[in-house]
Amino acid sequence: MFGTSVVCAVTAQNTQGVRAWQALPPALVTEQLDALADDLPPQAVKSGMLGSADVVAAVAEGIARRRLPHYVLDPVMVATSGDRLLEPAAERLLIERLVPLAELVTPNLDEARILVEQDVATPERWNAPGARCWPRARGRR
Repeated sequence: MFGTSVVCAVTAQNTQGVRAWQALPPALVTEQLDALADDLPPQAVKSGMLGSADVVAAVAEGIARRRLPHYVLDPVMVATSGDRLLEPAAERLLIERLVPLAELVTPNLDEARILVEQDVATPERWNAPGARCWPRARGRR
C-alpha cells in the first residue's frame, strides 16, 4: 500500500493565520492525477484544499473520468483562523460537481454554513440542511 497525493494548492501559513495561498494550474493537477492513477490506481480518494473553480472542475472531471472509488470531499474553504481558502466562484461548482461524487463530505462548521447557506452551529441544526445538500450521498454504503 502506498500513500500518494496530488498537490492542488499551496499555502504560506502558521498558527496565526494564512499569509498567502495559490491554486496550482489545473493542467498540472490533471497531469498529477493521471500519473498517479496510471501507476498506482487508488483504492480511495480524498480531496482537500482546491483553491479555485478551475481546479475544482479539473478534480471533478478527473475523478469521474478515472472512476476513482470511495471519494471523500473535505471542502477546505475556511481555515481555523477564519481566512478564506477557496475562491467564492468555486463554492457553487464544488457543490454541483464534487458533492455528487462524494461518499462522504467532511466540512467544518464554517464550511457547512457556506455549503447549506444557513446556520449549523448546533447539532439540532445539522440534519435537515445536510439531507437537502447531500441527498445522493444518503443511502450509499
